[in-house]
Amino acid sequence: MILSLVLQGVHCAPGDIRHEAPARYLTLMLDGLQARPGTPLPGRPVTAADIAMVRGVPG
Repeated sequence: MILSLVLQGVHCAPGDIRHEAPARYLTLMLDGLQARPGTPLPGRPVTAADIAMVRGVPG
């Protein structure tokens, strides 16, 4: 349920982030189930500019 809610906001993100989003979210969810944190996420880091673009805030 949470994953589907989060993925709804990904459609207007940059292409590389949109492509890697499902793998990143799955990694985060599975990492949260482990006793030890720190699994590296696939893809490039998401920047504040990426978030502003998705939210529709001029950057």
